[in-house]
Amino acid sequence: MKENNLALLLSEVEQTFTRKILIASDCIQLSEEILNKTGFKLNSNTLRRCFGLVKSTYPPSITTVNILARYTGFSSFDEFVQYKSSAKAQEPEASKSLLKYLIYLFKALEIEQKNDATAMKLIQTVIRYYKYEPQIIYPLQKELARTKSGQDYYFEEAVNIDRLASYYGDGLRYFLHEKRTAEAQIFGHSLLALRSWLLHHEAALEKHYQEVLQYPLHPGLHSFVKGRHFATRLLYAHSVDADPSLIIKEASVAFKNLIPTQDHYRHYPCFQLIIAEALMLTGNFDEAFFYASNGVAQLKSQETAIHNHSLFHALFLYQAYALAQSGDIKKAKELFERIDPGAFYFLSKQYLTIFYLYLSAKVNRTKLPCEQLDFLVKETGFKKLAQLEPQL
Repeated sequence: MKENNLALLLSEVEQTFTRKILIASDCIQLSEEILNKTGFKLNSNTLRRCFGLVKSTYPPSITTVNILARYTGFSSFDEFVQYKSSAKAQEPEASKSLLKYLIYLFKALEIEQKNDATAMKLIQTVIRYYKYEPQIIYPLQKELARTKSGQDYYFEEAVNIDRLASYYGDGLRYFLHEKRTAEAQIFGHSLLALRSWLLHHEAALEKHYQEVLQYPLHPGLHSFVKGRHFATRLLYAHSVDADPSLIIKEASVAFKNLIPTQDHYRHYPCFQLIIAEALMLTGNFDEAFFYASNGVAQLKSQETAIHNHSLFHALFLYQAYALAQSGDIKKAKELFERIDPGAFYFLSKQYLTIFYLYLSAKVNRTKLPCEQLDFLVKETGFKKLAQLEPQL
């Protein structure tokens, strides 16, 4: 096999894994992910040889590269090579045709009966191929913001935290222009406030904070939106060194008075997930642990909890991180060992992995893997998360 094709495949594996393969523990985690995703086992030592962590006389076997290709979404290494070759030769006109086709698919979803699984699978596929057709991203987002299915699924359900600092965050401006409801405006501006906080953009944070405050809370607002409202206020208070106690108290009252939603989020700990994250980011660790624990309990109480697998691991992460920051290392480590970073939601995997790396170093008393952290911070653009270490 050609060396450049193998290098392309290994790069594709790292993109799927969401970070660079730099140390032996990465290979152990990758081995587990490959088994979970493909059903095929690749020994971590084999992966160490593939990625040059140990010297190898021979190139990987065809079996190994086929399994790696399957992990990245192709049926075989040959199919991966063929796709790469055709993508490289593809003319701009083909991208225009693809753009028209994708817009048609999203518009067709408005006609058919609502089907979350189908829409999310479509979005996952589209996002996956952005890296091959980056020129379609902005025109597609602009068009999707004009369609109901694009608003409902692409922007509101498929919240792409990993790309909040780049194309998804930029696309929210199209969304806010097209969907003028109070819920949509709070939702969009609150995410842009989070983006601004993570990027150290204080003026932009102030702007989006003021936008969120224009819309009063009322009982009928979705619990996700209420969570975003309080999260924005917490982030802003943190940025100006204001006392968050009143916001925390108001959030507690709002939580106690939540009206259960009647949509497919009725079993989700919507409010708890969002507010726990914001409390964790702003250093309110006792409160973060409370909401994350409540969210875990709610998921466990539902028969549909098995479908919320990724939520469990995000909430476990918030719990463990809050405990570690509060000094309860023993309990934090117990929770840490329940976290599977491979199960993090595919649109926030890099973001959550940053916290996972900090937490791992803390509870295992090991050196922080700086190369991995630098890679993830660069990929997400979240400069603020490069400064968490002094808190640990």
